[in-house]
Amino acid sequence: RLSLRVRYADHRDAEGAAPLEPATDLDVELAAAARRLADRIVTRRIALAAVGLTATLGVGSDVQLSLFAAPSPAARRQSLNATLDRVRRRHGTASIRYAR
Repeated sequence: RLSLRVRYADHRDAEGAAPLEPATDLDVELAAAARRLADRIVTRRIALAAVGLTATLGVGSDVQLSLFAAPSPAARRQSLNATLDRVRRRHGTASIRYAR
C-alpha cells in the first residue's frame, strides 16, 4: 500500500492512498505506482512545501518453486534487484542505474 501526503505553499493538504495489486517490493513497480498516485493527488498548480510518501509492505508468503520450470519474470526481477543492491552497497548508489 502506498500513501501520499502533500502540503501546498498555502498550507493546504492533500492526501490519498492506493493498494499495490499484486503486492510488490520492486522499485520499478513502486515508482510507477507512486507516479500514478501523485497524478491523482497533486491537482493544484501551486508550489509544494512538503511531500511524504509511505510504502507499507506486508509479509511475503513462502512459495514452492518448480525444479524444472523457468523462473517467472517477477522472480527474475527480484534477482536483478538483489544484484543491483549489492553493487550499490559496494560501489555507491551512482555506480549503476537503469537506462533511459
